[in-house]
Amino acid sequence: MRRFHLLTLLLLLLLLVSQNFLSAQEQSEPSAYDLFERVRQTELLTPGGQDWLLERLRNDPLPTSQELGTKVQGGTVGPKTHLLSLIGQAMRKDRFFRIGATGTKARAYLSDPNQDFSTSPDTTLGRLLADSPGRQIERAIEATDSVENSWTAHPPPAPYAEDDERFTVYDYLGHEFSLFGKTRTRLNETLFRIGLTSKATHAAIKNRLTGEDLPTEMDLLAFAVKRTLTEDNINQLKGEERLLVNHLVRRELLHPEAILLSEEQPNELVDFFEFLSLGESAVRFRTDELPTDPKLAYRAVYDSLRGLVPDFDFTELRVELIKVATDETSTGLVDSGRVSFTVGEDRYAYNLAFPPNLADDPLDTVARFVPNPSMLTGINHFLADRASRYRLAFLAPADPGAEGRTEYFALRLLTQPEYNELGAASSDISLKGTGSYDNDLSPKNLRRFLGQMDSIGLLNHLSTTEQNAAETRWLDADVYSRLHVLWYYPRVMVSINYNGANLPGGRKVFLERLAAISRGQFTPTDIVDIQLRATPTAPPVDEFGFDFGGSRYGNLMLDDGPLRQPGIIKLANEALSSVGEARFHLTTYGILFLEAEQDAFFRAHYPGLIVL
Repeated sequence: MRRFHLLTLLLLLLLLVSQNFLSAQEQSEPSAYDLFERVRQTELLTPGGQDWLLERLRNDPLPTSQELGTKVQGGTVGPKTHLLSLIGQAMRKDRFFRIGATGTKARAYLSDPNQDFSTSPDTTLGRLLADSPGRQIERAIEATDSVENSWTAHPPPAPYAEDDERFTVYDYLGHEFSLFGKTRTRLNETLFRIGLTSKATHAAIKNRLTGEDLPTEMDLLAFAVKRTLTEDNINQLKGEERLLVNHLVRRELLHPEAILLSEEQPNELVDFFEFLSLGESAVRFRTDELPTDPKLAYRAVYDSLRGLVPDFDFTELRVELIKVATDETSTGLVDSGRVSFTVGEDRYAYNLAFPPNLADDPLDTVARFVPNPSMLTGINHFLADRASRYRLAFLAPADPGAEGRTEYFALRLLTQPEYNELGAASSDISLKGTGSYDNDLSPKNLRRFLGQMDSIGLLNHLSTTEQNAAETRWLDADVYSRLHVLWYYPRVMVSINYNGANLPGGRKVFLERLAAISRGQFTPTDIVDIQLRATPTAPPVDEFGFDFGGSRYGNLMLDDGPLRQPGIIKLANEALSSVGEARFHLTTYGILFLEAEQDAFFRAHYPGLIVL
């Protein structure tokens, strides 16, 4: 009997627990119509906006997870995500109204292609927009967020068709809410209060409101949809994360601690940066723990790499800063500079843009160093010069963190196979300094190639100053080919559009560019370039020609249509054939002017670089 009573008691307890669980579950998962009723109790939408929202709930099919921006195949779109996405649509429909473009006069003005579409306050369009009802609503809204000129938004470039649906006056968004940044805090609190966003999403939005990630209410809604959609599908997304992490750990591309890190956060996706920055092959930094003075910060970063980068025993590290005042109100923040160091007998130097340190930024409450991925340029040049199979990669979180600022970054050594495989799993890796793992493109090898170009006469028309300036430019760039480096030298190479598009600036300009790289050997005169479309009373006119060597060349129609770049090159080479053997040659990176001996050198030592 006692056993029977115990079993009965256990059954009752189980029934009670299950009922409480189901009740709690029902309470924690309101339907879309429940959430709509909560929206209706706020000033988020006007009565017209509420009617539109209810009609969409009743008549429109539920959007798919792919339509809302997730890669989850067949993923769930919960009621919160659905409502947030519809509110975002209502905001977008009101954009032209709030800008002021829906007024009769403004609409007519924007539909006329002959008008001046400047929107400054003293222009016709500027005054039309300022006087509109929608703009007046925006002006009257009390700001909870300080965004300079946030409501003085402009329509996208005009003209528009007269029946463009964006001219329709919807007036769906409540008049206490801005579209252009003034009420982001109010919107975030409203969405959280009525249960459309979770505590985690509310906090994530709040952290970004003083940064640049969410400048408008529409950006805030888009972020909320993305976060809430992830919460709807967290089990599937988390499963995919575990599979990927386990695979990369088995491939020895991630540290084994990555598995533990993923398991420690069962209800949150881990920023892939956290996985990448684990282990002995990476060095991780907190930006608020580095000195805000770039000179001291780069010293600290470089010192930390001595044990990571093989044989990186650098000396004479110098960081030179240039303060640039861009206008009368500029505070003279550090804008650019130059970093240099020595390893053995080799000196490495490169230019670097220095973002303003956030100690000087009024939007940030924490003084922190701002890293630049290009800081790795010289180090990767050093690795390439030593024929290393490694490059140093810059890692940054996909989620910038509080206030939209980068709180962490990391540097990690990667081989090319590692970079390719990890890069396919994450977009948060960047290489700077070489553009590839091809050690043939190291600074030493490129200088050797340029020495050859100088010896065959391809660069001897340039001054020492011009050559030094060009070297500074390509050392700061990602170089992908030997020919690519010639781009940085003036009057050596001309770019070409292999798609055969019409020439920017006309065919005359292109011919003059060819003449500029000919080292004085191609000097066309009396250039005529006339292209006129056919009219009802006159046929089309296409005239192109020039004088050279006592003869006239031009007025040719080639297979690629009216003379474009390939046709002009052929015409120029026809003219050159009358005076010698020098020719313009197509390469994989542009057009070179080569004499016969130079052409023979390229084909003997660098076959494949010359196309024609």
